[in-house]
Amino acid sequence: MSLGANDFTASLNYKRRIVAELDACQTRKEKTRVLRRESLHESIIAYWRRQLREPPKPEPTPSELIEAAFAAFGLESSSVSEYSYRRGDALLARCIAAYLLRRACGLTYNEIAKLFARSISTVYIETRHFRERLNADPELRARLAPLFKQFGVSQRVLSARRSDACDQPKRQSVRGRSSRL
Repeated sequence: MSLGANDFTASLNYKRRIVAELDACQTRKEKTRVLRRESLHESIIAYWRRQLREPPKPEPTPSELIEAAFAAFGLESSSVSEYSYRRGDALLARCIAAYLLRRACGLTYNEIAKLFARSISTVYIETRHFRERLNADPELRARLAPLFKQFGVSQRVLSARRSDACDQPKRQSVRGRSSRL
């Protein structure tokens, strides 16, 4: 089963591929088949078409995102992995950087963990806790709004459901079926 538009942040290549596939369809039935296969709605496709018509913005590099997140707290980003994870401002800066790397660059938790010299589970949990804190704290959202705007990250309050479920590690259940952790 394919992932729907609400289950992940679609890459630019994915958007182009789906729009091109829909443009190549001859009949309404073929278009419906593609939309159902991908679990997409026509309104999403219309939005993607508008996005693809706009000139592409240069994609930020991971080092730019990390530097900006740490600079927001007056910290030096050159030694990201050396900061103690218990130091409040460094922890928050690292959480913001991981969130931005995930949302703006589309990096996986594994790639982010390597950048910060942390385990995947640590990065996942820190990102999830930061997302919950961001949802609950309007002052933090207001403080980080310029940073999010700079890198084109949505400022909408995220739902409590796991939007990155596709990246969660899988484990085998007793009956041999895979399930989410």
